[in-house]
Amino acid sequence: MSTEEPQVTISIRDYKPEDKEAVSQIFRDGLMHYSTIEGQSEALWHGFIEHCLQEDFAGTCISSGGDFWVATALENGEETVVGLVGFERKSDEEGELRRMSVKSSHRRHGVGRLLVAHLLDWAKAHDFKKVWLSSGDVMAPLAHKFYLSLGFTLQKIEPLPEDPTVQLHFFEKKLE
Repeated sequence: MSTEEPQVTISIRDYKPEDKEAVSQIFRDGLMHYSTIEGQSEALWHGFIEHCLQEDFAGTCISSGGDFWVATALENGEETVVGLVGFERKSDEEGELRRMSVKSSHRRHGVGRLLVAHLLDWAKAHDFKKVWLSSGDVMAPLAHKFYLSLGFTLQKIEPLPEDPTVQLHFFEKKLE
């Protein structure tokens, strides 16, 4: 009897409109995890998530001159969306990494690294010089440690204008 997990092939591809339901669920599940942390409000997180889901993730990124990707797992011949990330163009030389999320069942298997590597390769190929992102303090230490391990550097910490009790951590990576 074999106890090995079946081999799963992960691919990164452009978002398609039919991915919307899976993307929304992964994003929702990923952020609702933070509502379980002591001192966090489930209602506040739910409201934030619903506000975010009203915006068109892919459209916002693509219309700015960026792009939006999904990670898919091929399991038993079936393609399943297991992660997402967007790049929003902010100027001719820089853009923001947005809405990074990986399905809980596929975390710690390199999916996030593949998504970010794809985004960085795309940004370099399109002559961007810098990629930055912001992440809330509640997402530390795991998310922050992840971005640092990918060569991003912490640039500043600022209070969220809508709620000064929340600190935003700004990371950037210069592209060469």
